[in-house]
Amino acid sequence: MFNKITLHLENGKSFIINAPNNSIENLYVARAALNSKEYTKNYLNHSDILKGGTFDVTMSKIPNKQKGTLKNDFPYSMTNETGEKFMDE
Repeated sequence: MFNKITLHLENGKSFIINAPNNSIENLYVARAALNSKEYTKNYLNHSDILKGGTFDVTMSKIPNKQKGTLKNDFPYSMTNETGEKFMDE
């Protein structure tokens, strides 16, 4: 568990993850922002990390059941090609 972590990348850039209210009680991601822009996806792209920047995460005791539920919020998976349903369908 951490409140802040800095990844020092081989390309000389840094990627910082801030989760200042992270705790045993605050298990859920209430909201997230990548470089100060709202981020709804349930994953980070490797290319976004390599660009450097900041990922801010607001943690909560209560799950945000609206965050990350759209089809575009899930990473690609071959299992999705088999007809599995998403939460918003």
